[in-house]
Amino acid sequence: MTDPEHIELLAQQLTDRRPLLTLSPAAVVAPVVFLLVVAAFTLIP
Repeated sequence: MTDPEHIELLAQQLTDRRPLLTLSPAAVVAPVVFLLVVAAFTLIP
């Protein structure tokens, strides 16, 4: 799993996803907030 080719593939995937993350931060924040709300309702019934 530590092959140079594997690391290059991971780096390429990260660079491909980076513009999406910078353009739509809401797409990253929304699932986290949703999970926090669900956890709050399940832990505090």
